Amino acid sequence: MVDNKVITIHEQWHPILGKEIPLIEPYHYVKLSNILSPLKLSAHESGSVGKVLPYIRQKVKMWGADVLRAENIKTLIDEDDEDELSDEESTIDESRDLERNQLSRFDCIASLLASAECTVAQDIFRTLSQFPIAFPLVMPELDEAEKFRVMLPSFTGPIIKWETKPGTIIENHLFNDPFQLIVAVRIGTNSSGKSTILNQLMVSNSMFSSRSDPRAEYGIPHMINGSIEFTWLTQETCSVSLWNDVFENYYKEGTNKIILLANLHGDALDYLDQIQFLKQFPSSFLVFLMPGYTENKLNEFKAQIGSTKVVYGYVSDSKNGKHVINVNHLTHDKTLKKVRTMFKEALDIGDSDTSSFKISELKLGKTLQIAEDIEFHTSQFLVDFVKEKTCRHIKLNVMQLQRRQQYDDSLQIWKNNSELQVLIQLYKFILKLPLDKRRQTLAHLEREISRLSMIESSKARNKAVSKKEELRKSSLEDEKTIQDEIAKIWAEVDNMSLGLEHFFRELGQIYKIFSVYNPNDEIVLELPKLYSELLISGHTIELLNGDNGTISEAWFSAICKHICIKYPNLRIFVISILGLQSSGKSTLLNALFACRFAVSVGRCTRGLFMRLLFLEKDLSDQLNIDAFILIDTEGLGAPEKMTDPESEKKDRILTTFAMGVSNLTILNVLGESTRDLTEILQISIVTMARLEKAGMAPDILMVQHVSERNIAKISEPEEKFREALREALKIANEQDQEMGISNTDCLHILDERIQNGQLLKPFRPFKNGATAYAPPSEQYHEDVVNLYNSIIKDCKNSKNKIEFSKWHTLIQSYWKEVSHENFAVRFKNIKEIYEFIDLGKRITKLKETIDRSFQKHKESIMQEIRSNLLNWSNDKSNINSVLRNECLKLIDEELKNVPDCNIKCEYEETEEESEFEFEFNINIKCEECEKTNKERIELEEYLRDKNNEKCEMETKQTIENYIKLNRQSVFTTLTQMLEASIIRKGISSESLDIINTHLENILKNMSNEEFPNQQRQQKIDEIWNLLQKHMLSKDDTIPIEEQINKEIEYE
Repeated sequence: MVDNKVITIHEQWHPILGKEIPLIEPYHYVKLSNILSPLKLSAHESGSVGKVLPYIRQKVKMWGADVLRAENIKTLIDEDDEDELSDEESTIDESRDLERNQLSRFDCIASLLASAECTVAQDIFRTLSQFPIAFPLVMPELDEAEKFRVMLPSFTGPIIKWETKPGTIIENHLFNDPFQLIVAVRIGTNSSGKSTILNQLMVSNSMFSSRSDPRAEYGIPHMINGSIEFTWLTQETCSVSLWNDVFENYYKEGTNKIILLANLHGDALDYLDQIQFLKQFPSSFLVFLMPGYTENKLNEFKAQIGSTKVVYGYVSDSKNGKHVINVNHLTHDKTLKKVRTMFKEALDIGDSDTSSFKISELKLGKTLQIAEDIEFHTSQFLVDFVKEKTCRHIKLNVMQLQRRQQYDDSLQIWKNNSELQVLIQLYKFILKLPLDKRRQTLAHLEREISRLSMIESSKARNKAVSKKEELRKSSLEDEKTIQDEIAKIWAEVDNMSLGLEHFFRELGQIYKIFSVYNPNDEIVLELPKLYSELLISGHTIELLNGDNGTISEAWFSAICKHICIKYPNLRIFVISILGLQSSGKSTLLNALFACRFAVSVGRCTRGLFMRLLFLEKDLSDQLNIDAFILIDTEGLGAPEKMTDPESEKKDRILTTFAMGVSNLTILNVLGESTRDLTEILQISIVTMARLEKAGMAPDILMVQHVSERNIAKISEPEEKFREALREALKIANEQDQEMGISNTDCLHILDERIQNGQLLKPFRPFKNGATAYAPPSEQYHEDVVNLYNSIIKDCKNSKNKIEFSKWHTLIQSYWKEVSHENFAVRFKNIKEIYEFIDLGKRITKLKETIDRSFQKHKESIMQEIRSNLLNWSNDKSNINSVLRNECLKLIDEELKNVPDCNIKCEYEETEEESEFEFEFNINIKCEECEKTNKERIELEEYLRDKNNEKCEMETKQTIENYIKLNRQSVFTTLTQMLEASIIRKGISSESLDIINTHLENILKNMSNEEFPNQQRQQKIDEIWNLLQKHMLSKDDTIPIEEQINKEIEYE
């Protein structure tokens, strides 16, 4: 898919790099392979640096930056194969044959960066910037002689942090935010040089390449002369004495200006272009005058730097003085104190320099050329547009479509929003660039938009931190108020947080509109293909909108369709990661797979993001797949969602979906407590089993970050975690009817994992120290490598690999099911489900006794009514009407006490109320009502023990409603039965009246002779027709459908 480009190496560097090396582009950089073993090169092997670069690159990708320590580089050469140097030969001389030093730290890091495409170089630096090492600010070009590359564009943007006081962290975007550069140069030469002196004040004696490095006895690095190394002077890079004496107080004043140290290798007068380059920075110079320097050389140097502020130091092994550095006593604190004093003076005289700095305005000499930058006019136009409007305005007022996805007026919104049209037009210009430029401009846009968002939201984020501290100290009565305030602050931070995902969402909505109203527009015809190319090359896209929980189906499907066209049989293995917010999920994925998922403060992951990473051919053949899909998920239990009553339910839905579309889910746990994540996972397991269309069969690995590898400490929470998962599997299997379980096949791999005890991967501490910018530990890197190997092994053993064409269809249908699941996800954990089932059974049992109570009373009342209707009169008196009313009253009075009738029920109609003597007694010892009351009391006691007031109230209301419904149902049945009986009684007497009346008329008009048979039949028919007509007039039965509708309306 991607052409393999190479860099032709100038012959000057052939001994260490060979004739050519591959150019590492993003597609190659993120491509996955087996873990490489360290090499053992022979002492005189040609192209040594080029051969170790793949191993070093993989180590750096996985945050094993210690590989670039000089003492570790040394181990890659087989020292037993080297010739021993005589004492005379081991004396360092710059004129010595450089081929002897085949492998040096500086040559390795310079070649690593020089062989990388600009966005890859930025990624490498972003990783390495977390470690206290020096970087080549200026280094030789690989393909030209006597030319140097200025690496400034690749080093711009990463955040360096320091603590001004406990809890207050300052963030500085390197070379974008204020900085001061202290430049160390030398005039003249000496066996113990400037770099050796500087290293005595650094955290590492090998910070800068020097003549005291391991293997330095074989010569200086090939690429060192004329190069400039730099680092920042913070607590992590300074020695304890330099930090305490010079820089601690400087940073504690609350400044946001960072101090950088640049170290020019070689005599300053030999590299005047470098001097002119450095003096353009807000800088001051530390000039080390070596033995043998002359006044002429010093004057020549002064002429070069003009009015730039300078502190001079004299390197000597015999003289004494304020700034005289005796190299014979370099380890003596008295000597080093003089160097620290030089730093203090350079800091003080440079602190007044307020000159502005812009990379674009740098002037470079003929030997210097700027490295390729990711900044293009195309992306800068969009950055400037956002900066002018503000991130908040863009998100709330410009990107309106993603905020109103369910409205029918989307087309009108688009037509009326001129700012949105400009924004999308600028974004389209970026997307239509060639793929390599497209990646670079998007990287620039992402970096600058993130920086603008962080600057814009910094006050609100600091306020949230302060409120969080206030919450910690607050009383219970103030807690809710402060929580609400924190939620509002985080909502405002969110309104100012803008990222590439918001551009992606808005474009998805526009694609949806244009697909209907303008299907021939380039947004519909071209942009999905352009985004598919980005995804194939390793670019991250949003899978699930984290703000409203939706998938832009049409947009996502269109992108995936083009991937399927390019790779119709693409075999994939899907990995997702879950964990509580700020547990380090994105950080872990970045270390495992060299990703660029958001990890900074204020830009935590929202929703789901996915990335497609291809495999090297040997690994692909080994695993029988072509690519991994990585899914980074929103942090669960986010504090800014603490006031959202639906937040826990959303977490469970998100977890269920992420697990259901993955082959492997990594659970990232920070610390020893796994309770919150365990509860979420339990519900997800049950929910997956409830869904008819199961996703994939998820496997699980739990990564637990602990302070120490104490088996006793981690075994207990691990066992609790296993037991919790067993409970979830148990309830899915055993309570299938109560839980509505549809499919447990998707859980069998998880069950096997638990049974085999292969669930936990303990991780040692991430940070090597407790300072604000402490570097990742070497142990963390080792654990990352072990986890990576476990993932490869799991993938190899997996029987549930899937093709991309099937997977992208599955995730859309599965999301619909998960998002509409409303039973299991409302529970917090398995305990609540068991309690719900238990409560349900108790309620059902009580309802059954209520049913029996009403049935018993219904039968008793029916019997009494039948008995009373024996008094029905066939005459026209009002006795029948009174009798009917008495029966209705009987029904009402009797049912009113059910199921609470544990007393003798009596009813007596007095003579004043009735025209006749009417008396009845219902004297029943109602066992059914006694049982009902007993069950009711037990249920109430059960609920009180649960100490859940809301549940208690809801259950009581449920029972009251059920009793009311039963009472109404039985009342309706009994009154209908009464009316039917009365109708039958009434019809019988009325029919007899009709017959008698008609017969009387016949007899009156009848002659003495008998009727002939024909006439007799005629009279009978007349009577029958009258009866039929009368009966039809009584037919006022309500149709069945109407009765049902009335019942539903009542319910």
